[in-house]
Amino acid sequence: MMGNISRRNFLSAIGAMGALGAAGAMGTMTGCAPKVLNAPELPDTGTAYAAQEGEVVLSDGTVWRGTPPEIAALGGSTMPLEELNRRRKEYVDAQTEWVKEDGTVVPAAYVKMRALIHTHGFGCGEGLNDAMFERMMDTFTEEQVEAYLDMPWGVEFTVNEYYHKCRKEGIERTYEECKELCEFFSEKTYLPFRTRNEGRTYNIPGFAEGVNTYTYCDEYYADPENFVWPLLGSMGLAEDHALSGTPVFMSVPLNKDVVSEESELLAYDDFDQVIRDHEYIAVQPCSCRYETYVFECHEKGEPFPTFKDFATGEFTDYRDNNGDCIETCLALGDDAEYLVSLGLGRRITQEEALEIVQRARDAGFILHCLYGKEHAWACMCNPKVCGITAQWEAGAATLGGWEELQEQSVAFNHRSHYELEVDLTECITCGTCAGRCPMGAITMDGMGGSPQVTDYLCQRCGQCAYVCPQKARKLVKRPDDEIPELPHQLEDDYNLKAAWRFEHNLIGRDNARESLAHF
Repeated sequence: MMGNISRRNFLSAIGAMGALGAAGAMGTMTGCAPKVLNAPELPDTGTAYAAQEGEVVLSDGTVWRGTPPEIAALGGSTMPLEELNRRRKEYVDAQTEWVKEDGTVVPAAYVKMRALIHTHGFGCGEGLNDAMFERMMDTFTEEQVEAYLDMPWGVEFTVNEYYHKCRKEGIERTYEECKELCEFFSEKTYLPFRTRNEGRTYNIPGFAEGVNTYTYCDEYYADPENFVWPLLGSMGLAEDHALSGTPVFMSVPLNKDVVSEESELLAYDDFDQVIRDHEYIAVQPCSCRYETYVFECHEKGEPFPTFKDFATGEFTDYRDNNGDCIETCLALGDDAEYLVSLGLGRRITQEEALEIVQRARDAGFILHCLYGKEHAWACMCNPKVCGITAQWEAGAATLGGWEELQEQSVAFNHRSHYELEVDLTECITCGTCAGRCPMGAITMDGMGGSPQVTDYLCQRCGQCAYVCPQKARKLVKRPDDEIPELPHQLEDDYNLKAAWRFEHNLIGRDNARESLAHF
């Protein structure tokens, strides 16, 4: 049943995990494989996607003829917001009431609200089910949901802009009612806010890196066995993640030292600089680490600090069952402010954040940033419990194995802006890299006992380069024409991924009732 699914594994449970057994036996893959100096290069099997044919005439008379193939091949889309919102509206308007198995009816408004959120980011998974609407109906009235659907889509908006949109569309709603609705949905985590010069702005969020991130922390962990996930589709979430065009999280190099001197560390990939560029930073428990700790406490019948307890700053020394600090997840800028307002994180200084990052480097973790220039979230990941790496595992299972994931997922092949370069003339086959790799991607069974990399496991994190005594391993920036332009902030990323999914017919693939037995 769905209530028994964990935060870390709710993606993996959707995939047919049996496929991982066969996939795990594969050796080094081609594709974005590590480059070996003074040895034959492995071939590159790039994946190209063509945009849909046809053209769209926008309200200002300009014509959009689809995303150019060279941009689509990198997981990007040039779809204008006007066209994206037209497709969103067409999809949302097509939703009707849902009849549960017991005969009760979920009004169409709730189905439409779920559909709207599904058209942001990589979605909520395809296929409707009874459970996904339970919490929505307990939390929101049908009238409130209708008001939510009337809000601007795909943009930041103020209360005043929401009010004037209602007036323009002939909807009788006062400014005070609009303000109350925005504050209500923001408190319920379905409408994140940002502080701008013009005042507070709001935006419709996505699911996994939005509603799910901000919601249910303490409530889920208090009773994970019986918690029912809202919005979550019956199938397709792992596939949606893998086929989102661009990755949800990207791996960035540990620091400048692990990047080749002949190459460069891009500004948006410089973890330390990203932190220095943000005045407002918050830290909270890593959900993946925290979950393993909480489950252990549940088994022992012991109490544990909640997210709100961590926000007081009195529980910084708590560790998970791997011995890792639990409080390591950083939110940056606007998202940090919103997180703190919910009581789910505490504000820290840049120096404190940099100390957390340095400890993560030294502990052998992977640095992940949420895709975009503002990043919004920065994670220090131990793959033993990491949900980010588990998402790729689930995608591989869903698509039929790691080889299929590499062939079909542009996002997977662009999960880093870098490739690993190995100079075999400098390597002394000491095995330090193999012992350090957090993914277990390196084995010492290459020619002459040299290290060999299993490509689909390698995250290009640079941990092997960080400890190599010979400096024989370095990360090298991929060619500029292989690096797509990053979206500015999280909301822009929601639109980018949604446009990709619409352009490639990935939204609304299957709305039929699906069995929940696999949960």
